[in-house]
Amino acid sequence: MPFVLIRELPSTEKESRRQEALVRERYAEVFQDVEELIADHSIKSLYRANTVEQQEHNTPMRSKLKMLVPSIGIFFTPLPLREAFLRTDVKRAISERRFVAPSFNGMTALIR
Repeated sequence: MPFVLIRELPSTEKESRRQEALVRERYAEVFQDVEELIADHSIKSLYRANTVEQQEHNTPMRSKLKMLVPSIGIFFTPLPLREAFLRTDVKRAISERRFVAPSFNGMTALIR
């Protein structure tokens, strides 16, 4: 699930605020998509499929997340990533950065 955040230099302060809001919303959408992938994976990893073939082999349904990340484990609690991002963005201004891309270490603050 690749995504691209395009950021152009704004010409006015109003344009700058509008662009920051768009970037913030795009980040939030990406976190929402990941949150939905995790929720789908949780459901499919906890329940077995109803098809006869899968019941005979006792294999769980495969989620999109499991196909993308085969080594992924089971999530037992929901992860509200969109909400966590929006709260963290107020404090750390992740979506306002122009020259420093978000890093894994910066994003781990979301789940703490």
